[in-house]
Amino acid sequence: MAMYLFHNHVNRKKQKALYSYSDISKYKSYNLVVVFNNFVRVYNTRGNMKMITEDFQRNIIISEFKKWLGTNISSFS
Repeated sequence: MAMYLFHNHVNRKKQKALYSYSDISKYKSYNLVVVFNNFVRVYNTRGNMKMITEDFQRNIIISEFKKWLGTNISSFS
């Protein structure tokens, strides 16, 4: 549910359609590690950074998310 909220937060900021929770089943076949690495690659782009503090904040978020995922990876099958 948290990713659903995060996804829609980003979509709202980018003025894109909100994600419907009923579409969640299409993600069952995705490799979580590949998805995480793609997320980090896109989220951590430096080309559109407005401030050094944004870069610092993104690095903290990625680090914490990676830690959380490592701890909870066994909950995903």
